Amino acid sequence: MGISPESPRDRTGEIIQEGLSELPDKEGIMKYKPQFLGYGGEHVVFSFPGKDRIVGKVHKATLEGSIRKNLDSGRPIDALPEGVTDEKKKEFLDAERQRHRVLKAYFDDHVLAERPSIMQVPVNQKLLDAAIENPPALPNEPVEAWTLVRLQEKAPAEAVADGALSTAFRYREQFELGEHDRDWYERLNAVLLDGTAEFTPDLHDDGFGLVYDILEKMKDDEGLRDQVRDFTRRAIEYSTDTGELLDLAGKGNVTFYQKDG
Repeated sequence: MGISPESPRDRTGEIIQEGLSELPDKEGIMKYKPQFLGYGGEHVVFSFPGKDRIVGKVHKATLEGSIRKNLDSGRPIDALPEGVTDEKKKEFLDAERQRHRVLKAYFDDHVLAERPSIMQVPVNQKLLDAAIENPPALPNEPVEAWTLVRLQEKAPAEAVADGALSTAFRYREQFELGEHDRDWYERLNAVLLDGTAEFTPDLHDDGFGLVYDILEKMKDDEGLRDQVRDFTRRAIEYSTDTGELLDLAGKGNVTFYQKDG
């Protein structure tokens, strides 16, 4: 895919787990002994020993935003940011639940069940440094900070097993780009945003390798063709009706897999 494997984020999972191990065991989410599972553009994802059917997803932007607002206003980091009332929290969570209902309406049981909450989570500087670009500096640590946490149904084992096909092509902005990647990125943006460059096959093959893998496997797999066709129809209807685009870049956001049996 053209991205160098020597990314400064390669040790993210290891560092996050180290940061978790340095937090004190206490009431709240830490009593469930969260273990780092993965991260993407929006969330850091944790599993919980003994609770194999759910994962916890901590929303990075909400966490960073609440910390920065409190630092800027001189409020304690563990306080709700200024202007965030119980009514505002309810409105926000209602909107999150409605967003999920809309996804379910278009994609049925293909959408994993989830329950959003606004809650305090313990953080230290090591966790922030690993999970957030240009993180705020904590005056003391560890601290409790408010953020959006989603408890989500865990994806089936087949969805993360070898052979599962994801549309993921990662977020180029999160990685250091070499000369070849910068050229690819600029040309593709010129094609998509203003039409000043011409689309050529190498743009597709180089930038969307995993999507290309799906297209190649579709040639000999009628069931996969039907599933991709059905998903594409639903995705077009969703975007046409809502004016929103699905996040196809994140790893595992959209996955095609063979169900056991």
